Amino acid sequence: TYDNSLTAVITSITPNFGSAYGGDTITIQGTGLTTGFSLSLEALFSSVTQVVSGTQYTCVTEPKVFGSPDTFNAFISNNGVSIKDGVMFTQYYDWSNPETWQGDFPPQNGDSVLIPKGMNVVVDSEKVGLLRAVIVEDTYFKPEVNPLHVRTFDAEYILVHDGGLLQIGTEADPYTSKLIITMHGDRKTLKIPTYGNKVIAIRHATLDIHGAPIDKVKS
Repeated sequence: TYDNSLTAVITSITPNFGSAYGGDTITIQGTGLTTGFSLSLEALFSSVTQVVSGTQYTCVTEPKVFGSPDTFNAFISNNGVSIKDGVMFTQYYDWSNPETWQGDFPPQNGDSVLIPKGMNVVVDSEKVGLLRAVIVEDTYFKPEVNPLHVRTFDAEYILVHDGGLLQIGTEADPYTSKLIITMHGDRKTLKIPTYGNKVIAIRHATLDIHGAPIDKVKS
């Protein structure tokens, strides 16, 4: 049995994503976050730095452990694990940062790229050179505040597979600037079995796109 009034509930984390290199200040809100509250996100959160009325906490993130899952648990001393109410927090590596590529340059023209599960790469470069194959298990295109901003991404093949996610904006934070993804190839280009060439292929995975809201006008 349990007493719902004693169960802590996390209702939001702001922002809900941050740098894989840590150092982001995040605010956690909920109910029943009493004294003794602690967080665990694969050791990504440091100790609580501020408490406000038992409903809001401020924490600073630690660097992400490569490959660690983006799940977290919150504990209340003597009261067990809190309810997360669908709240997620994800840490990303920036495409433009050489550290994402072990100190090498970001992928150049003609390169092939594998983005493994748990890496969570954010494409933040304005222009990505013509890549050959991009194998995706977790990738996110970063929305820009400026609606006139243009980002381009060119490749011959994009394959999202094995439970992976290619996300362009979210329902809460849609992609409201311009993104141009161009697939390259012709009838002579080698084909991926089942999917062909010059293709964004989705196999046991998710392509999630949220653009600018469209005003519905009745005629």
